[in-house]
Amino acid sequence: MTLDICDCTISEIVQDSLRIVDSIAYKKNIRIENDMQVPDLAVRLDYRKTKQALCNILSNSIKFTPKDGKIEIATSQIGDLVRIIITDTGIGIKKEDLLRVFNEFEQADNSYEREYEGTGLGLPLAKKFVEMQGGTIYLTSELGSGTRVVITLPIRIGEDDYRDTV
Repeated sequence: MTLDICDCTISEIVQDSLRIVDSIAYKKNIRIENDMQVPDLAVRLDYRKTKQALCNILSNSIKFTPKDGKIEIATSQIGDLVRIIITDTGIGIKKEDLLRVFNEFEQADNSYEREYEGTGLGLPLAKKFVEMQGGTIYLTSELGSGTRVVITLPIRIGEDDYRDTV
């Protein structure tokens, strides 16, 4: 895979991601709050891969958040980085399973596979798309209390600043 670097704003990426998952959240009556501290922040990165990473994370948040729950997405600028935090009121993840969620074809606990369908590729792909751009992704979670995913990406990726293959 290669990156297609372009100029856009972080709000464009977040808003387009939210539009894609909005109907799924609506069906479960999950409220999504969008807190953009810098909505007009101009970024230079791969729009499609960043949007796909956010969609994958938001889809997981919706899938594992019970009906009438809440998801928050917050963006901010920290130096030459943009930080995106997605927090949900979902079922959470056991501490011993936190690293496994980034493994391909795995869910945190095999019993989840029966109740929550999925391929187990959403978070591993999100991680690859973020890291290809020189960013980082990690999550914290507490069983029964939800999950928090934190992404940092360089605001401006130069042509020589990224890994062009996975």
